[in-house]
Amino acid sequence: MPEIMNLAYVTLYVSDLALLRDWYVHNLGLSIVWQSPSFVLLKGTGGAMLGLHQGAPLAEPERVQLHFEVPDVDALYETLYARGLPFRHGPQEMPWGVRMAALRDPAGHTVELYTPLPGRGFRQHPGEPAASRPGGDAGTGGR
Repeated sequence: MPEIMNLAYVTLYVSDLALLRDWYVHNLGLSIVWQSPSFVLLKGTGGAMLGLHQGAPLAEPERVQLHFEVPDVDALYETLYARGLPFRHGPQEMPWGVRMAALRDPAGHTVELYTPLPGRGFRQHPGEPAASRPGGDAGTGGR
């Protein structure tokens, strides 16, 4: 069984990004790790983070996305693909500094597996504005 190292963050789709961002920051004490005009990544004192994405879900019934940080996304992709899991896309370098593959769970939720690229991941550049966001807009191609 492949080892998933870390549930990094969960994304919630929201209609008012600023309202929800401010609510989590001011009421629950979360801090902004990374943000763009349509996405904010927040973190508390533990390891997991919360993503807020402005807009409608990518597909029904998707209301939540799961993002797992793994030590080697290419190796895990090969293992899971060999088992017949259907991927939305294989490992790709993303503009926000990770190498990522995406598949769906049996209920249709997107599960993204990623490995940060050394010196380029969004975790290394907290609060830096960017045109792209981590998670979800990467396309639908398979292997």
